[in-house]
Parts: sequence; C-alpha cells; structure tokens
Amino acid sequence: MIWLILAAALLILLKVFLPGGAMSSYNWSDYSPAIQAFAQAIAVAEGFGPAGNLATICNNPGDLTKGDYGDTGLYRTDAAGNQNIVFPTAAAGWGALAHKLSVIAAGTSPLYKPAMTFLDMSQVYSGSTSGDWGRNVANELGALVTDQIGAYLL
Repeated sequence: MIWLILAAALLILLKVFLPGGAMSSYNWSDYSPAIQAFAQAIAVAEGFGPAGNLATICNNPGDLTKGDYGDTGLYRTDAAGNQNIVFPTAAAGWGALAHKLSVIAAGTSPLYKPAMTFLDMSQVYSGSTSGDWGRNVANELGALVTDQIGAYLL
C-alpha cells in the first residue's frame, strides 16, 4: 500500500515539476522590466522575503492561490482559508507571478483589466475594501492609488 502512495506522489511531482509541467512553464527573465517591477511591488505587499512569512515559505511572492494558477496539488492554507500554492523554487513563483501580470497587461485576464486603478485591483487581489494592499503596491512603484495599473505594466 505504501508503494502505491509513493508511486502516486512521484507521478504528481513529475507532472508538476519537470520541464513542461505546471510549475516550470514561466521564466522570470522572459518578462519586461515593468512586469518585473510590478511583481516585486506585489511581493513587498504580500510580505515575501522575511523568513517565516507564508509567501516566503511557499516560494510564492504573489501569494498565488489555486484559482490563480490551476490545480498543482501542493498548497498551504493561510489563516483566511486560502490555498496558497507551494512552488518548488522562488524562481518558479516569480515566473508564475510575472505570467499572471503579463496576462493582465495583455487585457486577457478575466478578473483584472489594465484600466483598473490600484484601488480597484486591491479589492480583487486581496479581497479587502480598505485599499491598503493597493496603496502598498502603488507606493512601491511610485504611483498613485488612482493611477491605472496598465500604465505600470507596459
């Protein structure tokens, strides 16, 4: 029985982590400096970097969840009950966040539009109506919370 469980776990890991797998698809260096700067601002807002923070533990600078990235099968649940994706490396997490932002910049995200302000994005991304998340991201980019996000993604 234990061998069956180990074999299933190995299959999942191979599907997720090998080239072409769900977590190896996006290379940070393929994205523009504007996308990278926006990703770094989000990472600051999400608390990525300091040891012990969930975003850092999960190699997930954007605190991406199952809904952001698809079903990888590897999650840690936060205090709010969100299933944060655990990436194999910080580089994989950065690539996934940059990809999400490139989809927003292209105008093809079902949730985010380039014409949204940082405050608008804040409500969707963080689920909070306080606007604190949007203020933090905007401040990192030297933007106003009323600026359109698209101007900072191009």
